[in-house]
Amino acid sequence: MKKPVTGILLCCACILLAFVLGLAVGRGRPGELRITETARSLPAPGEDFTLLININTASAEELELLPGIGETYAQNIIDYREAHGSFRSPEELLNVEGIGQSRLEAILDYITVGGTP
Repeated sequence: MKKPVTGILLCCACILLAFVLGLAVGRGRPGELRITETARSLPAPGEDFTLLININTASAEELELLPGIGETYAQNIIDYREAHGSFRSPEELLNVEGIGQSRLEAILDYITVGGTP
């Protein structure tokens, strides 16, 4: 009797794993960054990481993934971008209300300004 029970448990575990992976990946257009509840943090500086957040195109939700950037700072970045146009360099974030040198240094490894569509 143990073999059929083991097979059923294994099958249920595989279905659950497929479901969880499906939630983590999200459903979006190819190439679209999808933010899910399971993807809420970035690796530490120096760790293998290839995705950079473009501060010229990022949504508030994407900006909030950056260390030290919450809802208010994300909105301040978007407001500045809408009022002044695209950022020409990451250092231009220092002109955004609430963004100081230490906050900028905390996010520099995670951001880019290039490739605006």
